[in-house]
Amino acid sequence: MSAGLALLHSDSPATTEDFGAALGAVLGRGDLLLLEGPLGAGKTCLVRGIVAGAGGDPAAVRSPTFVLHQPHRGTRITVHHIDLY
Repeated sequence: MSAGLALLHSDSPATTEDFGAALGAVLGRGDLLLLEGPLGAGKTCLVRGIVAGAGGDPAAVRSPTFVLHQPHRGTRITVHHIDLY
């Protein structure tokens, strides 16, 4: 594993969202997160938590399967949820 990377394990969507919310609370302008994983891995669940932690509406977060870019405006930052194939 490269420096700066961490391996985390979540056993439920709620735990994944909680971790995302903690992460979203400390993200700042210009921070970049890249998520990689197969379908159903929990990437969108994590983004839902990040958006909540950033002060946005987590209910607005959907998998960007058909919409490739979804901006989510929070009270501190805007989270850009982008799906790249």
